[in-house]
Parts: sequence; C-alpha cells; structure tokens
Amino acid sequence: MEKLPEYKEELKNQEKLWRQQNYEENRYALTQIFTYLNNLTPQQKQYKSQQNPLYYLFELPEELIKRKHQNDWSGYSVHNLSLIEARALYAHLPEFRNDQEKQK
Repeated sequence: MEKLPEYKEELKNQEKLWRQQNYEENRYALTQIFTYLNNLTPQQKQYKSQQNPLYYLFELPEELIKRKHQNDWSGYSVHNLSLIEARALYAHLPEFRNDQEKQK
C-alpha cells in the first residue's frame, strides 16, 4: 500500500496540512529557543551542544544544513527533546529533497 501513488499523495497532503496548522506554534518555539541560546555564554552554549548535538544545528544557516550528507545525521537523536525543542527544530530545519527520486 505504501507504494501506491494515491497513498503517497495522501501522506504528502497530511504533512502539508500539519505544517500549516502548526506553523505559528513551531515558529514561536523557535524564537523561544533562539532567545534562550542568545542569553547563554559561549561556554554554556558549548556545554549545551555537547549535551545535545541538535543544539548545534540552531547555530547553522539553512544552506549548511541542506549540504549535510545523510551519514552526518547518524549522531543525532530527538528522543530527549522537549516539545518546544522539537517544534523549534522542525521549524528550523529546511525541507530536504529526496536525492533518489532526483537521480532516476
């Protein structure tokens, strides 16, 4: 069923709807995280990034994130994120393209 074009289209529509419905909350969470990070000293930021490497992504511009190879993501885990951190991360990450589809 996952391979049916109709099912893939339905999943895309569900994701698009979720993005639209949660856009404001995600952007608000992102501003909260940026405010929090801006109030930290460089040493505190480094410690926070060592505790959770995902915080390092908030320091990177979108273009650098897009250039990451899929193997670069193996060291990241979203299991211990709060709801605000997860929303902020979702709002900060760019949409990625599926290279496999582009190569066909």
